[in-house]
Amino acid sequence: DAEIFAKVIVPLTIPHILTAIRVALGVAWATLVASELIAAQQGLGALIQNASAFFQLDIIYVGIICIGFIALLMDLALRLLSRRLVAWQDRIA
Repeated sequence: DAEIFAKVIVPLTIPHILTAIRVALGVAWATLVASELIAAQQGLGALIQNASAFFQLDIIYVGIICIGFIALLMDLALRLLSRRLVAWQDRIA
C-alpha cells in the first residue's frame, strides 16, 4: 500500500496540487493589492491610492505595471517549479 501511494498516488496528485497553488497565488496577490488599495499605509496599492488622490498618473501607471510584472514573475517561478517537479507530464498550457 505504501509503495502504491508513493509511486502512483503522489505523482498523480502533484500536478493538480501545483495548479491549485498557482490559482491560489493569483487570488492571494489580487486580494493583497485590493486590501492595500483600501486600508494600507504602505505597499504598491497604497502608493497607487495616494497617487490617485493627487492625479499623479505616471505613478499610478508605474504601480499598475509593477503589480502586473510581479504577478508575472510569480507565475513564471511556479511554472518553472512545475516543470522541475513533474517533468514527465505532457505540456498543455
